[in-house]
Amino acid sequence: MGDTLHYEALKRILFIYAKLNPGIRYVQGMNEILGPLYYIFATDPIEDYRDNAEADTFFCFTNLMSEIRDNFCKTLDKSVIGITGLMAKLNGLLKVKDFELWENFESKSLNPQFYSFRWLTLLLSQEFELPDVLRLWDSLFADPMRFDFLLFVCCAMLVCLRDTLLDGSFADNLKLLQSYPLQDIHSILSKAEELRNEDYEPPPPRPKVVAPALSSSRDQGTTSSFLHRLSIAPKSTEKKIHVVQHEETYVRHDEEEEQEIVFSIPEDQGFLEPPKPFEEIDEEGESHGGLHPLA
Repeated sequence: MGDTLHYEALKRILFIYAKLNPGIRYVQGMNEILGPLYYIFATDPIEDYRDNAEADTFFCFTNLMSEIRDNFCKTLDKSVIGITGLMAKLNGLLKVKDFELWENFESKSLNPQFYSFRWLTLLLSQEFELPDVLRLWDSLFADPMRFDFLLFVCCAMLVCLRDTLLDGSFADNLKLLQSYPLQDIHSILSKAEELRNEDYEPPPPRPKVVAPALSSSRDQGTTSSFLHRLSIAPKSTEKKIHVVQHEETYVRHDEEEEQEIVFSIPEDQGFLEPPKPFEEIDEEGESHGGLHPLA
């Protein structure tokens, strides 16, 4: 019963807000902004305040939306003051504060749209547990430059996962950032203050990994020559070739293409040289021609 009353109160607040603001109306995600505000008033230890939770929440929600409504306005999405412009500011901030991490994101095409859209639009209300969200919002709303500080908090969230992000692939990083792991909110806020006060110094850049050198031309020539003797064009110097003799022909088993190629080898290009004759001298000193027993 109590839950139903609370849900009805939230619905009334959103409905009235949409009616009073026809230019923006209701946009998905506004309920995530409203939820923590209503929770604070509805759980107030003073009964008189709890009784007026709906009205107090509507007043605070309307004032907060007056500051962040541009993030919910579709016509401003691609403008400087819309959500796209806000994400571009976060990307630029990361570039200034931690160039190596920013460069790593760029090389993986991990654009800020993939992970920071929800962060910035919902004021991080979906990234942390409710007690941490309330602690974060205390610092956020107490700051006169609250939405600039939000960018530093988001940047701090990236910096706190720096090593994991540098080592991860695009898919791993995307999964990690879209489901941000549990962290101490105080450490993130402290890191955000370091970034804003220019006290943060990123670790020295990691050494670039150099790809191993290819085989020498001499080795490649030897392999190519061997494959040429088999009358087969080489596909890769690392490819395994198995040749099995079947009477007068040979069968090549191609492991990658899973097929057999039958070919013949001329007599003068065999794998073994023909046995050489030698002279055998018997006990009476006479010479006899023949083949070596080990030939």
